[in-house]
Amino acid sequence: MKAKHLFYTLFIFLFSLTSCENEANIDYVPTVLFNFEGGTNLVTTPKGIKEYTVKGSITSTAGLTSFVISTANAETGAAISVIESTRQTFDEPKSNYDFSYTITNLSENKAIKISVTDAEGEDFQKNFVVEITPAVIFSEHSDKKLESVDKYWGVFYAEWLYGRIYKSREAGKYAAEVNIGMENKNGKAVLISPAKHSLTFNGARNTKFGVTNMTLEQFNAISRIDDTPLKNLSPTTESIEIENGKVYAYQTQDGQKGVVYIQNLTGNAGSTDDPTVTATIVTKLQAK
Repeated sequence: MKAKHLFYTLFIFLFSLTSCENEANIDYVPTVLFNFEGGTNLVTTPKGIKEYTVKGSITSTAGLTSFVISTANAETGAAISVIESTRQTFDEPKSNYDFSYTITNLSENKAIKISVTDAEGEDFQKNFVVEITPAVIFSEHSDKKLESVDKYWGVFYAEWLYGRIYKSREAGKYAAEVNIGMENKNGKAVLISPAKHSLTFNGARNTKFGVTNMTLEQFNAISRIDDTPLKNLSPTTESIEIENGKVYAYQTQDGQKGVVYIQNLTGNAGSTDDPTVTATIVTKLQAK
């Protein structure tokens, strides 16, 4: 009797496992499918491309009753605003809908969100992201504080990782990336080639500087996808005295040309008490 009871218990246990396994193996077939040309909803454009056309189709088992595209945040994917010209409603539900939309002014990464509703009232969404290949590298934030004395932040600057400030003891680790130095000369704050800085380091690079007539408006107008405004710059000096609100040209050892905007300049290089001058800078440099 005990053996029979054990057999039935084991049978029920094995049947339960089999049932669970079968449930786990059930394939879910989505009722709406977004199909993009190229098979992906994330593309990277070649350098210099200013627009991209998103093409694809949407299939629905219940049939689509509406379609619309919104602009979206390229980082979070959140919808920003509806593009009214893309809005479509269908009196007869569509099992398949082809779409095409051109994203223009690709001066930065951009995204769209495609939203549809089916005949059962269900809503479905899919994002599409276009990443640009920049021709110009920006310092991402306007809070890069370069010093003329190695005190709080540092006297060397590298454009990589959207702009980094290094003290002299750290700069040697990143010698290949550091293109700008700052120090005091004759009671004035100057931008200087890392190789000519009084606190230079092994592997320090040679950079040339020069003045420009560029206004802040012209500086701001330089986009990530067009380095034309930088091509004709011709900096020639190893150091240059700087003033608040001015834009200066520079050229790296590799031949990349760029501009640096002195957003804020504080301190007195001629002070006997504290000659530290701090420059808040923003840079735009040709990509390699």
